[in-house]
Amino acid sequence: MTRFATLTLAAASLALALAATTAHAQFTFEPVVSSGDLIPGTGGNFNPFRFGAPAINGTTLVFEGGQSASPFTTGYYASFNGGPIQRIVDSAQIDPGGVSPFGGFGEPAVSGDNFLVEAEFNGEDALYIFDGTTFTPFVVEGQPIPGGTATVTDIDISRGRLSGQNVAYEAGLSDGTRGVYTYINGITQLAAGTTTPTPSPDTPGSFFTNFDEPQLSPDGKVVFEATSSGFRGVYTDLTGPVTKVADQNDIVPGGTGTFDIFDDAWIEGNDIFFEAGGTDGENGLYASFNGGPLVNLVDNNTPVPGGTGNFSDIRADTIVYLDGVVAFDGSDSVSGDVGIYFLDILGGGDLTKLIADGDILDGKEVEGIRFEKNGFDGQNLAFVARFTDGSRTVYTTVIPEPSSLALLALGGVTLLRRRPAPIA
Repeated sequence: MTRFATLTLAAASLALALAATTAHAQFTFEPVVSSGDLIPGTGGNFNPFRFGAPAINGTTLVFEGGQSASPFTTGYYASFNGGPIQRIVDSAQIDPGGVSPFGGFGEPAVSGDNFLVEAEFNGEDALYIFDGTTFTPFVVEGQPIPGGTATVTDIDISRGRLSGQNVAYEAGLSDGTRGVYTYINGITQLAAGTTTPTPSPDTPGSFFTNFDEPQLSPDGKVVFEATSSGFRGVYTDLTGPVTKVADQNDIVPGGTGTFDIFDDAWIEGNDIFFEAGGTDGENGLYASFNGGPLVNLVDNNTPVPGGTGNFSDIRADTIVYLDGVVAFDGSDSVSGDVGIYFLDILGGGDLTKLIADGDILDGKEVEGIRFEKNGFDGQNLAFVARFTDGSRTVYTTVIPEPSSLALLALGGVTLLRRRPAPIA
């Protein structure tokens, strides 16, 4: 994953001057695999109801798919450099314990030549890193937490982001504790747990009681949602000890109420994004740039580009920020249509529609879209389109780079590394 340097507050201010544009005709959508296509190595066909949201990184795309007839296998499949679909792992394979076939799979993630695999190990949920040759289970239910003695009772990866072979996850243990754990360079560490005092001044003397959706940055920093004393918030270890990003005592930027619910936090460099709702009906996408004040990027007062109303919902599990661009799923308050949109923060704040319900792709009408955060790598974006005829297809497209003129205007913002090559 590549990224730009952290935004200055001036850049954040510029991002608020949103200019909505429509853009479906500006993009080329490349079909990768469709329902009914042959599954490699099985002789069966992909079931239209078993396509999961794809993950993409550079020229590698991976997705979950299932077979439409007996034996009803499911698994992860990939396309490398625009080539034919290949099997990564499926439920006909024996797990690394050599005892039973792999069980059900969660949403995949990919980073370089590494895949994050969420599946069953000897009948228990487990998380693996697969490097193309070896499956390495790094946390398994029913086994001790790495580096500890208490047994893991449950695991939640919540569509976790993979960075190299590093990832964050949530786990509950047999001693009654819960926590956010990081797996970095093969070492498991507790980032925050139920023995961690909450850093929020709104709940003095309390401890975290529950966690949700941890995400790990390439720099090894985490962001997560957590509860303490019934009080919900977003927290990070960006500056060392865990600190608060926002909680239910904070006023919603651009709104009148306080935050009520939080979802789908994301961290990149020194910048943090999250979806949240407010007590006065607010719902939107919010950010803190470089530890600065919270800003409102998109909410239910923002017109849907190419739509008929304002956004009624920013869908959880879709918010991703890379290379100066935020991609997300949103709903139209009038039509109810769901679409994928991107906000070009470094390029001046343009809000653009990529694709939405009712659009025509390959001569067919779209009636549903499946996109999640691992489906955007900063340049390439992958999603599943469901059509009115019942078929489904996995597509990729390329998001344009932010405007070079706008980048020059931002002064302190510099490009750190080149973007990854687009998938063919």
